[in-house]
Amino acid sequence: MADEQAFCVPVDHSPRLGVLGVFTTPSHREYRDVIRASWFQDAAPQVILPKFVLRGSNLPPAVMNESRSLHDIVLVKGSSKMGRQGGPLISLLHWLECASLAWPNVQLIGKADDDIWLHLQGIAAYLNGALVQLDTPMLYFGLMESYSWDEQHRHATQFQFSFGHNEPCQSAAGLVGPFCFAKGAAFWLSTPLARQLAEHEGVRTDLLATAEAAELSEAEVVRGRHTTRSIPYEDVYLGLALARAARGASLTAVQLGKQAFSDLWGFFVAPSTLLWHQRFKDPSRIGLVHRWARRHHCALPPPTFECLGRGYIACSGAVWRRCSVRHNHSACSARRVDLKDYFHLRGPEARRRRRPQRGSRAECDALPAEDRRGCLSG
Repeated sequence: MADEQAFCVPVDHSPRLGVLGVFTTPSHREYRDVIRASWFQDAAPQVILPKFVLRGSNLPPAVMNESRSLHDIVLVKGSSKMGRQGGPLISLLHWLECASLAWPNVQLIGKADDDIWLHLQGIAAYLNGALVQLDTPMLYFGLMESYSWDEQHRHATQFQFSFGHNEPCQSAAGLVGPFCFAKGAAFWLSTPLARQLAEHEGVRTDLLATAEAAELSEAEVVRGRHTTRSIPYEDVYLGLALARAARGASLTAVQLGKQAFSDLWGFFVAPSTLLWHQRFKDPSRIGLVHRWARRHHCALPPPTFECLGRGYIACSGAVWRRCSVRHNHSACSARRVDLKDYFHLRGPEARRRRRPQRGSRAECDALPAEDRRGCLSG
C-alpha cells in the first residue's frame, strides 16, 4: 500500500507545454506496456511529459513494483479498489491537484484514457497554436459535446453534439446546463483552470459526494435493490465544474474536431488522425495504429481556428469564447482507412470480437516481423 508520502511526485519546476496523465487501472498492464512501446516512445518530455495515473491506496504488490521500476506512474490519493462509477472522478480531482502542484510551470494539464493512441507531436502543435493564436492562458481543449446535469440523481442528461445550441447555462428545477465538455478519451486544461478547480471547495465537496453516491448506487445494484447504475462520467463532470466555477477574462473552449479525433466503432484511422480511441477494447490495436501512422500520418500544417460570434454564458456568469480547429483537407486527408483491411484482419479470427486475447494474437501475428514492435502478442 502506498503511504501518504508516496502520493504525487516531487516538484519539477521545468517549463513545458504540458503534462499528460493517462488514467489506468491495476489490471491494465497490457495497455500500459503497449503504450510504452508505441506512442510514449515518440514523447518529447521537454514539451509534453506523459505519465500513467493510478489511485495509489490498496495497490497490488506487482503494480507497486512496476511503479518503482519503470518510473512512469504517478500515484494519486484514492483507493485502487473503487469501481468505474466513482473511481475516475476521484482520480480526476487528485490528478488536477497533483499536477498543478508538481509541475507548476507547465501551461496545460491533460487527461487521457489508456485505450487510446496519440500523436503527441501533432497534438502539441495544435495546443501551442491555440494558446498563441487565441491569445489565452485559460484554455479547455478536446472533442466537445454538451449535456445538462440532473442534480437529484447526479448524472448527465439532454445530450447535444459539439457546443450544442450555445444557450446560456441555467439552473432550474434541479437541472443545470447546458454546458460543453471535452470527451474523456483525451482533453487538456490550462494549469490556472486546473488549479482553480482543485482549490475550489464547492467543486471538491460536490465531486466527493457525487463519487460516493455513485459507489453506493453500484453497491445497491449488486445487492439487487436497484436495477440501474448512476455513472457520473468524469469528463462530463469536469464540464459541469468549469461551467459553475471557472473564472477569468479569456476563458476559451476549443473543439478539436473529428478530422483529428477518431472513436468510431470498427478500426478506422485517417492520415489526419491525432487521437484514436477504440470502442472494441484490445490493447494490441494501439500498436497497430502506431505502426500504420508512422508510415501514413500527414505532416499537418499549422492549425487555424474559427470562433463563434457570440460567447457562452456559463452557470457562474463567466463568458466563454467557443472556437473550432479549421482542418486543411488539401494538405492532409481526413479520409478514414479500415485497418482490418490494411492488416488483413479478416476471417474467423477477426470475427471473434468477444475474445480479445485471441484477437490480440491474431492481429499481431498478421504483421510482418519488422512491424511487431509495439504490438502486444499476448
